[in-house]
Amino acid sequence: MNRLAVLLLWTAAGFGASRLPVAFEPNRGQAAPGTDFTARGPGFRISLRSGGADIAAGHSPVTTVLTGAHSAVRPEAEAPLPGVANYYRLDDPSHAISGIPTYARVRYRGIYPGIDIVYYGDQERLEYDFILAPGADPRRIRIRYQGARALHVDAQGDLVLETAGGTLRQHRPVLYQEIAGVRREVSGHYVLRGRTAGFEVAAYDRSRPLVIDPVLTWASYFGPTRTNTADAVAVDATGNIYLAGSTISSNGYLDAFISKLNASGTATIYTMTVGDTYDDIGHAIAVDIAGNAYVVGETNTPTAFGTFSPTTFISKLDSTGKIVFAFSWGGSGDDNAYGVAVDSSNNVYMAGLTNSPDFPVSRGSQQVSLRGGYDGFVTKFDANGNGLASTFLGGSGDDFIYAIVVDSSGTLYVTGSTGSADFPVTLAAYQPRIAGATDAFISKLSPSLTLNYSTYLGGTDKDGADSIAVDSSGAVYIAGQTSSTNFPMVNPLQKAFGGASDIFIAKLSGDGATLGYSTYLGGTKDEIAYAVAVDGAGNAYITGATTSTDFPVSDAFQQTNQGQTNGLVAGISASGSTLLFSSYLGGSGSADAGGDYGNALAASCAAGVVVVGTTASNNFPATTGAVRTAYGGGSSDGFIASIGVLGMPAIAAGGVVNAATSSNAPVAPGSLITIYGSFLALSTQQASTLPLPTTLGGGASVTINGTPAPIVYAGAGQINLQVPYGAGPGSATAVVSTPCGASASATFQVAPAAPYVFSIGNNVAAARNQDNSINGPGNPAKAGSVITVYLTGIGPLDNPVDTGGAPTVLSQATLPKSASIGGANAVFQFLGLAPGFVGLAQANLFVPALSGGPYPVVITVGGVDSNGPTIYVQ
Repeated sequence: MNRLAVLLLWTAAGFGASRLPVAFEPNRGQAAPGTDFTARGPGFRISLRSGGADIAAGHSPVTTVLTGAHSAVRPEAEAPLPGVANYYRLDDPSHAISGIPTYARVRYRGIYPGIDIVYYGDQERLEYDFILAPGADPRRIRIRYQGARALHVDAQGDLVLETAGGTLRQHRPVLYQEIAGVRREVSGHYVLRGRTAGFEVAAYDRSRPLVIDPVLTWASYFGPTRTNTADAVAVDATGNIYLAGSTISSNGYLDAFISKLNASGTATIYTMTVGDTYDDIGHAIAVDIAGNAYVVGETNTPTAFGTFSPTTFISKLDSTGKIVFAFSWGGSGDDNAYGVAVDSSNNVYMAGLTNSPDFPVSRGSQQVSLRGGYDGFVTKFDANGNGLASTFLGGSGDDFIYAIVVDSSGTLYVTGSTGSADFPVTLAAYQPRIAGATDAFISKLSPSLTLNYSTYLGGTDKDGADSIAVDSSGAVYIAGQTSSTNFPMVNPLQKAFGGASDIFIAKLSGDGATLGYSTYLGGTKDEIAYAVAVDGAGNAYITGATTSTDFPVSDAFQQTNQGQTNGLVAGISASGSTLLFSSYLGGSGSADAGGDYGNALAASCAAGVVVVGTTASNNFPATTGAVRTAYGGGSSDGFIASIGVLGMPAIAAGGVVNAATSSNAPVAPGSLITIYGSFLALSTQQASTLPLPTTLGGGASVTINGTPAPIVYAGAGQINLQVPYGAGPGSATAVVSTPCGASASATFQVAPAAPYVFSIGNNVAAARNQDNSINGPGNPAKAGSVITVYLTGIGPLDNPVDTGGAPTVLSQATLPKSASIGGANAVFQFLGLAPGFVGLAQANLFVPALSGGPYPVVITVGGVDSNGPTIYVQ
């Protein structure tokens, strides 16, 4: 049974995805003067105006002009959407615009006599329809393409535009009429006159309206080198999902975007675009308890040498997507921010790398001067964006901070990679010296940005960490990539190095002195982990990418690598010794085209394990009903996926049953029972030790009347367990707890004895003949022989055993007992616990003299009859 369910919320770069309609925004100053409406999609931005549209894709915009159209026609917005759009310019804060409504359709009525044009988004595509009233002349429609070097109609009837940035394809037009509710197609095609296109339409019913639907797909046109990406994700307490990354701007460069979606991914609550004249990219996002979002990244400005120099930016948005503050931060060199965290007082911490000797730092911080080519940096701001403290962190080589996290006390943890033999480490460091060309590092800083501890972590080759998380005990989890065959291993899940490079995951104690575990994870080729998150039980979740066809999978929703590079998602138990699950995530896109990569993830009980990334696959495994199920085109798309391993546990109505028969009748102390429900465990796990554990399946536990119950098996929808022997007769309650919380209590009845015989299917009793063979229609028991029938719920014992333990001596039932086979009395040889098993009993019965055939077996204990499954007698 495959426990994990993947729900893909969208698979589009940025935020314009449909089945969520493309969102058209009225121009409130966020677009060029003269623009009526603007909209974005995967790899394009379009600006609408009376008489045409401007399309920006890559660095080569194309303008469509409706030749001869009425120039005074005003647009009509149709089908309002629930989300709003917000904009902020880093180079012009006064230009901030918020609360822009969005619409699914825009109509220009009477653009030609009797002809409307309607723009809308449908299935990852921007479409426009010409709607002709009865008698209108389709020959009036003429579209001129400015910015196209050449036009031609190919063999499929598609209109192909050659531009400086690539090829734009406009699919063969679909023409139809609605007659008696039935869509009837009309023949038609493009006709060209230089750079102007029109339509030639076959005979049709001119007394009825005609629709001409040329579908615009931006499939192969996506700019020469850049693409839209989703690079960061965060989830708030109610499960709302926040994304950050980059999307194409109106001038062909990139803008950072921030989008907030509801927990199911079915609606966009807001979208904010942050940028200036050139490329701006959002690298990391964090959310506070009030739903304010904090985004950091890079903004680029041109240099005198014809290149671009990045500097950091930080933005804070309120819960509605309005800018609270946004500004650049850095020195005269190159600065880039890759991590952001927020503490319980809404102080914000930005971390990254810089080679600016004049990067703003504060007195009393850990390091006030640049020591190498690049150093890491950490800067602290208050809730209003005022700088509170700032420090370099590095040695004489190159040092990069790629991630930051803050715990409940306001203590900071950063990680990344260092090539400095003199990187600042502390006396109690787990690894005080650099071991290879580059090592990962973990540094813990006080709220005033001084070191509490700092350590290297790595082997003799290249190692680097890309992500960090911290649990409630202060233990730190990091993940990244290693090429070292001797990376430090402690209690490893995978001890041996697998390929050219492997993922590593490590857990470091709160004082930075010891490793709880450290393990490789990979196949025979290359792997990297870009993100790690941890849940309330200390289970870790990672995402990244692999080129291996033998990456270790477990309980996977995708068993194989579908392309050269696929994304990956995995869960690791709190001990580090078990895979909760591990799966590929991707399609057949080639590595040359970018492959499939998991870039970030967040572990949330309200939304699951949410993964965002980039895919170059047109067969990425989007699920049926996802908001967008088809590849948008270009060199890559973003994706977002929710993996259903986290959620509040819930016991189904009537979900506490006897394990032998799934009956809701009373059970006995010591009986084996089953609980059915949802999100009952984070992973599928069978107990492998005695006495039975009381926690299994990634941190799932069950209490019966407040007493921990031993668990035999745990899965998301089912837990098999033993009723504690101390549960007295009467009403009892069961509660299931996981790292996400506790279920509501479920009530069931406990009786002194409640015998139930197990079956092996088709109401055939679980029984062995005297020769130890399994009883069945082809293997009946002989009259007079002894048959062993397996059951549970036999009540008090003459030699009691501990709950969760197996008997070490014979332990027999003490209540009055009787048995029958086919209604004939069956004499007991033994009724007691089965040796070596927990909660399982056996009845050894002499088979009475019966003719051959199937007969019900009934065992009565303390006056309570069991069910009557069949045994076979010869």
